[in-house]
Amino acid sequence: MGARPRAFAFALLALMSRNGLADVRPGEWDIATTVSVSGQSASVGPLHQTQCLGAAQAGNPASLFGPLSGLGAGCTLSDRRDDGSRLSFHFTCIGPFAADGSGKVSYGPDRVDGELEMRSTIVGQQFDTRSHVAARRIGPCQ
Repeated sequence: MGARPRAFAFALLALMSRNGLADVRPGEWDIATTVSVSGQSASVGPLHQTQCLGAAQAGNPASLFGPLSGLGAGCTLSDRRDDGSRLSFHFTCIGPFAADGSGKVSYGPDRVDGELEMRSTIVGQQFDTRSHVAARRIGPCQ
């Protein structure tokens, strides 16, 4: 799986873990990500990755990827709303991969289902993408 879809999946998990509302359980997770780019007839995915999240990583899974999480240095969140099972947010990132967009996620201790709409500028070219992530805990880490 490429860095962008993988980073998106962990960024969603990290967003949910803030403020203690999400109770994402440690363990082995299957993460499926599908990305479509406006102007392209086909989407990419679903791309699957299995990832072990330890207790510390489940509390902040994006730390596995550092700045690749998409919500690291240069990124800010706004209009974040979390009711304990549904999360919505807006974000803006500045830097070499400038981006802005919004997302919606429903989640529980053993599952995550989310959508992200993003407009990004890479090397002066603008891209509009829609990503979907479906993640589920499949058991203890191997």
